Amino acid sequence: MEVVRGINDVRPLYDMMAITLENLPSMPTVARATLGSLLIISHIISLTSVSSNNLMVFPEALLQQILKSMLHTDIDTRVGAHHMFSAIIVRGPSHLRSESEYLYETKKQSRNTSVFASATALLEKLRREKESLSSDKPRNIMHDDVKEMNMHEEDKRKNPAYFSKLVSSFIERCATRSSVEETNIAMLTEDQTNQLLSSFWIQANQTDNTPFNYEAIGHSYSLTVLSSRLKNSSNGNIIQFFQLPLSLRSVALTPSEVLPAYCQRSIFTLAMSMLAFAGKVCHVAELSDLLRCFSSSKIDPYLRIGEDLQLYVRLQSDLGSYGSESDQEIAKSMLSDCRTK
Repeated sequence: MEVVRGINDVRPLYDMMAITLENLPSMPTVARATLGSLLIISHIISLTSVSSNNLMVFPEALLQQILKSMLHTDIDTRVGAHHMFSAIIVRGPSHLRSESEYLYETKKQSRNTSVFASATALLEKLRREKESLSSDKPRNIMHDDVKEMNMHEEDKRKNPAYFSKLVSSFIERCATRSSVEETNIAMLTEDQTNQLLSSFWIQANQTDNTPFNYEAIGHSYSLTVLSSRLKNSSNGNIIQFFQLPLSLRSVALTPSEVLPAYCQRSIFTLAMSMLAFAGKVCHVAELSDLLRCFSSSKIDPYLRIGEDLQLYVRLQSDLGSYGSESDQEIAKSMLSDCRTK
């Protein structure tokens, strides 16, 4: 952290990260370990460069490699690429973990746990160090260690507070027309926004996706919308934000011989969350109100739309049954009902 703090220009670090991602191995365990290391670097840069205006536009070369990583053959690596995108586009110590980041600690095999759990532990220490440096009050180290353990257990029981607070904060800043510097979010060019939206379309249509992949896509979509709207608050660029979810909704409700019904159900829920969120950010109140009722719906047993209109995995659900024969039949019935409404 001290090394990064002493660097005035972080662009060479982003170039190094892009080169590393360009050579990302196809072997799942190695790819996850590599991404875990880069995620740590991303968070360190985020913590140390919050007061710097070096990163006004998302680094182009790095974005290209992140987009490639979002299409990696390993589903967990794809989720990790979305976390990396989030860590880079949002700067500052308030970047807490989303619910999906517990994927590596509670919902996957032990081989995933070590890399991302150790990364998480280090990031928590870095956050506390950042807070300590900004405070004149002395800290009790032993008390902090106990507090960290309690926090770790408490966080697992919490709703995904990170995205809820982040989204509310940025929407408020959009409404008050805050400057780019005040938002601590990297801007996306029009071309970058289009590339991200196109990539989300491809990602959502992959047949090996898990609920965590859809959640990650939904969160990255929301950050893309927020960044673009902060850059340009006019209504001239909002069509693209609705075109993607409307197209995904069409795919979800059209009988397919390629996409399994359970995938189409997840895509449908993803599309609804995207539409509701875009409606809120773009001030289409009627759309947000119309779709808000879907947030309490039990249509999807694995995904839910939160109060912040974000997509979240139902961690209490039996995720091991996702994609089973019985789940496939249930999804077919649900989609059939949606088509007739």
